[in-house]
Amino acid sequence: MLKNTYDYGDKQLKESNQVKSSLKFNPRDKTSNIRDAYAYHLKKIIIKNEKFVLIDADLGTVAKTLDFKKKLKSRYIQTGIAEQNGIGISAGIAQFGKIPIFQSLSVFLTGRPYDQIRESICYSKLNVKLIGLHAGMTLSPDGATHQTGEDIALMSSLPNMEVYTPSDSFQLKKLLPKFLNKKAPGYLRLFFPAVKNISKGKIFKFQKLQIIKPLKKYNIVSYGYMLQNCEIAINYLKKNKIELGLINCHSIKPFDEKSLKKICDTTEILFVIEDHNSYGGLGSIISQITSSKFPTKIISINTKDQFGTTGLPEQNLEYLGLSSDKIAKQILKNVLKK
Repeated sequence: MLKNTYDYGDKQLKESNQVKSSLKFNPRDKTSNIRDAYAYHLKKIIIKNEKFVLIDADLGTVAKTLDFKKKLKSRYIQTGIAEQNGIGISAGIAQFGKIPIFQSLSVFLTGRPYDQIRESICYSKLNVKLIGLHAGMTLSPDGATHQTGEDIALMSSLPNMEVYTPSDSFQLKKLLPKFLNKKAPGYLRLFFPAVKNISKGKIFKFQKLQIIKPLKKYNIVSYGYMLQNCEIAINYLKKNKIELGLINCHSIKPFDEKSLKKICDTTEILFVIEDHNSYGGLGSIISQITSSKFPTKIISINTKDQFGTTGLPEQNLEYLGLSSDKIAKQILKNVLKK
């Protein structure tokens, strides 16, 4: 039991300083929060299967999972703000045939316990599921220390680790059970703001690139929250008689090389847009594949090796050059240059 540090001398002991927040998610909504969708769908999956154990780094309020403990009981483990310990506990549980799901803010989940993830999970090929909350650059009200522009590089560089980046609540519903039931270490990257369900009505195949807008001679590959800004940029450019296709990459690792080749066969310029650093992200992965197997002109638009700033999500993306307006201007510049 952890002492509640906000009691200022009160000797009452509590498990956490968190206060339960209500889960407001409706799967029929056109716009929704992927974090709330995670809690909504996870609860249905985890309660039915006793192999799953939820491990929380004192972030049940953020994940909207605090009320799970009533039914999960011993299958809900509160580690406190101690990601290294949480990974060690997860690894131990996995060795007994259980499937630990460890959730924390993405920046702390992938950075603080990197050594433990490498040595205890990936090296041993343990079936541990990592849930990175508020990944990317949209947790901007909390400043650069809480933003995550290097998690894909960290996790995808680890042997045996799989990396997934759902685009919205609709895709998460389809992806989550496949992710949890896949017998491999895995990292699921979830972002902060509520968004339009851009993938609804589109064909979804696990670990395959997904076409959101029909392919053109200029195409965009993106993932997660950035698909929203990419779609707005595409609609703006269409008014200027420049048409682009839009591809959603929900599976960073393993990566769908076969579909990428088909896309590149008819693409003059492939724009890779992501809220991640220029080193080690999707742009790096695609550039490496295409340069060695089917050379294609790649323009990578990302955070340009810099930290974000404090502000609203779109203010931070504007600062980083990732707002819909700045994406459109960078695409226009490169198309006209050609």
